[in-house]
This record gives sequence, structure tokens and C-alpha cells, in this order.
Amino acid sequence: MRVLASRLLLGGIVCLAASTFAQEVFDVASVKPNRSGSTEIFFNILPDGHYRAVNATVREIIRSAYGFDYQMFQIVDGPAWIDTERFDIDAKPSGAASPEQVALMVRSLLGDRFRLILRTATRDLPIYALVRTRPDAPLGAQLRRASGNCQTMQLGANGIPGPSAPDAPRCGVRIGPGPNGARLTVVGRTVEQIAAGLRPHVERWVVDATGLTGTFDAEIDFAREQRRIGPPIDPSALEAPPSAVSIYTAVQEQLGLRLESRRGPVEVLVIDRIERPASN
Repeated sequence: MRVLASRLLLGGIVCLAASTFAQEVFDVASVKPNRSGSTEIFFNILPDGHYRAVNATVREIIRSAYGFDYQMFQIVDGPAWIDTERFDIDAKPSGAASPEQVALMVRSLLGDRFRLILRTATRDLPIYALVRTRPDAPLGAQLRRASGNCQTMQLGANGIPGPSAPDAPRCGVRIGPGPNGARLTVVGRTVEQIAAGLRPHVERWVVDATGLTGTFDAEIDFAREQRRIGPPIDPSALEAPPSAVSIYTAVQEQLGLRLESRRGPVEVLVIDRIERPASN
């Protein structure tokens, strides 16, 4: 889900104040503290535009308002409580709304209930460069040149998405369960796209510095993260087996690449103002 939004240019700085999107608002919205003590987070947008966030921190709600295009580490500043206090949001539009419209409504809700004001900026931050272990080293066993036979979703004549190759695996980067806890599966993607897929798992911006061109298939098996977003699951499913390795070790041992610490420019959302919401 990507968000298409207008931006207000003030003095050369792009300001993303949620209150500037007042033309997109929910008809009814409830914001309540969640004191369950759970660490599970759940987001859901129904086809009619009904938006629900359960047990979510404000930082995660902000991410949802921008289509999850920004990672947690890209939302900076703000008080400590935006990561410790949790909220339930149940909001409905007056009529049917697209995911893009719902995202704008969430921004308006954040501006109204939390008095949130954001702006974009570029900061020099610690990043990772994805590099070869050695220039002449072979690729790891789980990184291979793509077969060139994966399906992309294309719009048909009737406007309904359909696969370009129905019998082929879906092109993309996906996270799911694996034998060692979690598996990042890559089908028909560039190393630059693989680097982007690593960002949420290493909590830093990752850039491709391998020099590798073309597309690849890969599997990366590593210990599952304890923090997760989604419906509640059996806690035992989060337990990593003794053989599980960190994603850093997995990248090196399985892909023949490594994550090298550097510094570089990163686009961020800066929290200039935020307040705890008043009771409904």
C-alpha cells in the first residue's frame, strides 16, 4: 500500500503536518489506551475503508499512515511514550474509501487527536552497505541468478490485476516462517531490492555496494524477531531453535555477502510536536 499525498512547502522545508489533510477525515473514530500488556500489534483495513489498529504504538500508527513505506528508525525525535504506550483505534469513513484515502484519514486523525506535526528531513545516520565478502569470492549457496520465470501482477483489459505467468512463483521479497525461525525469500529481484528487504530486520538503512547486476533468487534463514505486527499467534512459534543464527551471520554464510557499517544520508520523518490524546 502506497500513499499518494499533497505536500505543503514552507520556506524550503516539506512539512507533513497531519492536520493539513483535513479534507480526508473519518466519520467516526475511537482512540483508546490499550493496557493489556501484550506485545502483539494488529492493523487491518477492510474493503469499505474501516481502519483498525490494536495495541499499536504511536510510531507504528504513523508508519501505517504512510503505507509502511518508512521504517521505525526513520521516524525520529518525539517523546519516549510513543514507543511504550499503546492504543486501539477503530475508525470508519462516511462511505467507501481506498487504502490511499484511509491513509490520509489516519494522518488527519493523528493531527486531530495527537496534535501530531511531522516534517521530512535528511539526516546523516549509521547505515549498512551490503558488500561482497571478497571481490573474488563466490556467491553463497542460497543466492543464485534468477531463473527469469516469476510472475508479476499486471492489470488486464478489465482493470483487474492478474499474474503475468500464473504457474510461476511470485516475484518479490517476502518474510515468513522458516526452519530456523524466519525465512526471507527473494524471487527475481536485484541486490538493491534485497538490500531494501533487509532494512526492517537490521533496523538501519541498507544500500547495495556489491556491484552485482541482474536479478537473483535467494533464501535467508535466521532467528525470528521477537517484535512483530499481525494477528496473535502461539508464543511458542517465536522460539528460535538452537541452530538459528542472526540475520547478520545468515547474510554472510548463506549469501556470501556481509553488512558493513557506514554512515550516509537517510530520509526521515521528524516529529516536531505530539501530545497524548484526550479521552473519547
